[in-house]
Amino acid sequence: MRAEIRPSRFLGEIAAPVSKSAAHRLLIASALSDGAKILGRLSGEDIQATVRCLSALGAEIAVNENSVTVERIEPKEAAALDCGESGSTLRFLLPVAAAFGVNAEFYGRGRLMERPVQSLLETLESRGVKAEAGAGSIKLFGKLSSGAFVIDGTVSSQYITGLLFALPVLEGDSEIIIKGEAVSASYIEITKSILEQFKIDIKTTDRGFFIKGGQKYISPGETVCEGDFSGAAFFLVGGALTGEITVSSLNPEAKQGDKVVLELLARSGAEVTVEHGSVTVRKKEIRPISFSASDCPDIAPIMAVYLAAAKGKSKIESVGRLKAKESDRLAETIKLLKLMGAGAEYSSDALYICGRGKAFNGFEYAANDHRMAMSAAIAGAYSEGGAVIWGAECVDKSYPDFFKDFIKTGGKARTETD
Repeated sequence: MRAEIRPSRFLGEIAAPVSKSAAHRLLIASALSDGAKILGRLSGEDIQATVRCLSALGAEIAVNENSVTVERIEPKEAAALDCGESGSTLRFLLPVAAAFGVNAEFYGRGRLMERPVQSLLETLESRGVKAEAGAGSIKLFGKLSSGAFVIDGTVSSQYITGLLFALPVLEGDSEIIIKGEAVSASYIEITKSILEQFKIDIKTTDRGFFIKGGQKYISPGETVCEGDFSGAAFFLVGGALTGEITVSSLNPEAKQGDKVVLELLARSGAEVTVEHGSVTVRKKEIRPISFSASDCPDIAPIMAVYLAAAKGKSKIESVGRLKAKESDRLAETIKLLKLMGAGAEYSSDALYICGRGKAFNGFEYAANDHRMAMSAAIAGAYSEGGAVIWGAECVDKSYPDFFKDFIKTGGKARTETD
């Protein structure tokens, strides 16, 4: 799909899309319980991947426009799990399938099978599971046994989340021993919060977590999937660059690491108001800032776009992990910034941005990553000549209504199929 973006001024209000991070976790916890109804519009290709894979494992799931009903997994002996391009789906469900003893084959598209997963497989193999990783799939055989699970926390918090879901249903007690400092720790907090909703007890230890075996997931009946700060960030930045925007359905008490976008926008000069679950951002003079993306990697590209409009040099630390996303997101961010007319360079795990202090150049950009396409669209709205984005259909991975909300809030966009 080709998206043509013209210079625009964002002004209006939208509801945030549901949190993809929360949706994955609620779906899995519901399928491990006696069933639950999740309120919210759970859309996007990644969420569809988790629904598809839970169904393959034996769950009954009915997706409606504004809710999803999930019935307990009745495990199958064997299952083929199509994870699409969803790293969360793959890493969360590898331990879950192993806990049920399902002979499972996981496969996916794009760069999914190139993304790091070896440390998790080695941990599962240490507790009785045989894993075969080929060029296009991962096969699991055998049933996971309880005990000590040593995991590298420096690669992905998703490894730890997958284990936290799976280990409570094993017969014996288990311990997760985390080696190194866990990255994206806020995502583990989201997991713990949802496990708590389903009455699963997780004890934090000096080395990681202690998980008592033989626990039962107890459904809350109905639960609400909260709004997504990472999706909202694109429009909050759009408001801070061009006008004023309000995004509703956001919980200021959420465990999401990406809610730091509010603090970052305020630090860099925007006027940020939080009231009754809505966030309003108004344009002010943009100041350069420095921050770490260690706990909020998903908002690094759109914050880089925003800081490219500042007059002066900004720094985003801990960006190396962006290389192993749906694209090499670090290289793509640098490429986009340069197309926009800003300076950008990478050194010692930090991205340095030389801001223009004015609107961006017009540009054309070929996207193969949903967060990069959405960042490019916001950049195009704050450009002198607009932008053309090729492959813009990739926004469907996490935010299918992105261009609809873009136009609703004043963005000028025309999309057409290639």
